[in-house]
Amino acid sequence: MRSRTKRPTPISNPLHRLARTAGVALLLILSAAPGFAQGTAFTYQGQLQQDGSPAQGPYDLLFRLFDSQTDGSQLGSSTCADGIPVSAGTFTVTLDFGQQFAAPTTRYLEISVRAHSGTGCGDPTGFVPLNPRQPITPTPVALHAQSAFALDAADGSPQNAVIVDADGKVGIGTTVPQAKVHIAGSSEGVRVEGSAIGASNTAYITFADAGGTLIGYVGDGSTGDNAIYLSSYNGDVHLYTLFGAALTAKSNGNVGIGTTTPNAKLDVRGDIRLGSTGQYYAAKSNRNDHMLRGTVNTNGTIGSGTGFSVSHTAGSGIYVINWSTPWATAPTLVASSIAVARKAHVIQSQTTFTTVGSSNETNTPMDGGFTFIAMGE
Repeated sequence: MRSRTKRPTPISNPLHRLARTAGVALLLILSAAPGFAQGTAFTYQGQLQQDGSPAQGPYDLLFRLFDSQTDGSQLGSSTCADGIPVSAGTFTVTLDFGQQFAAPTTRYLEISVRAHSGTGCGDPTGFVPLNPRQPITPTPVALHAQSAFALDAADGSPQNAVIVDADGKVGIGTTVPQAKVHIAGSSEGVRVEGSAIGASNTAYITFADAGGTLIGYVGDGSTGDNAIYLSSYNGDVHLYTLFGAALTAKSNGNVGIGTTTPNAKLDVRGDIRLGSTGQYYAAKSNRNDHMLRGTVNTNGTIGSGTGFSVSHTAGSGIYVINWSTPWATAPTLVASSIAVARKAHVIQSQTTFTTVGSSNETNTPMDGGFTFIAMGE
C-alpha cells in the first residue's frame, strides 16, 4: 500500500476570515528622559476562524501596511510570519514597518493567510488576503499623544503643547513648526539655568559639528563672574545684519568693523564719529601716525607721559628726549615752555631721539621745563 502525505487544506477568503482584530502600537513618545525611544515595532494580536470555528495549528501570515482601507499606497516593507501557532483562534505577532506612524492618520493592515506550507516565506504562493483591511488601533497613551504626533499640557490645556510633524520638526506653541525646533509665544521662550547661584554658576548652549567636535558656545561659560560669553573655540565670531558683516572678531584677536578681514587690532572701514551727539569725526590719515604727549620738568625729570626718557645737563638748557620705541620716520614735535620767562624750541629730531632747547627771551640757553606733543609714524 502506498502512503500519501495529506496536503494542508488551502484557506480561501469565503471560508476564512478575521472575526476580530486588535492592534497595540508601541510608538515613539516624547519624553523628558534623554535618548528614550520605544522604537517602531508593535505587537499585533488577532483571531482567525475557519469554517466558523476558531482556527487551530500553525499558519503562515503575510502583513502589509497601507494608508487607505482600499487601494492606497503600501507603507514600508511586507512582513511574513512563517508557521505562527494559532491556539483557539488567537495568534500574536510582532511587526515592524519602520516609522510609519509619525502623522496622526489611520493606518490599515492587510493580512493574507495560508495553512502552514513548510516552504517558508520565500514561497509567496497560496496566500489569500482577508478583507477588509484592519485599522491599527493605538493604545490609550498613544491615543492621547495623537500617534506620537502631539502632547497636551499636563492639565490638558493647551492641547498640542508640543508637536512633531512628519518631517521630524518639533513645535512648541505652534502646530506648524518651520524649523527643527520652533518655539512660538509672547513670553520667555527658552531658559538655560545652571546649578549654582551667583558667580560660580555656569549655564550655556554649545554648538558642535556632525562629528561631535565643539565649535563654540553662548552663555555664562566661566565660573568666577556673571558675564555672558559668545565664544568660538577655533574660528572667528561674526555679527551680521541684513546689510552684511557689522563686526568680526578673528581668532588672532583682530577686530573688524565693516570688514571680515581686519588687518589690525581694530580695523574700521568707514567714518568714526565722536562726541555726545557724534558731532566730531576722528582724524584720518593715509599713514600709520600716532602721538605721544609728555611733560619735562626744569631739572630734566619726567613730569608726565610714557614711552620716553630724558637726558639733561644742569644749566645747559638742553634736553634730549630718547624714544623707547624708535619712530619709522623722524617725528614732528611741538614744545611749549612751562617756566616763567622761558622759551622752548626743537633743535633736532631723529627717529630715536629729539633735542629740545630752553632759553630766556634774549635766546640765552637757560634751564626750563616744557610740555611737548610728538606725532609721526
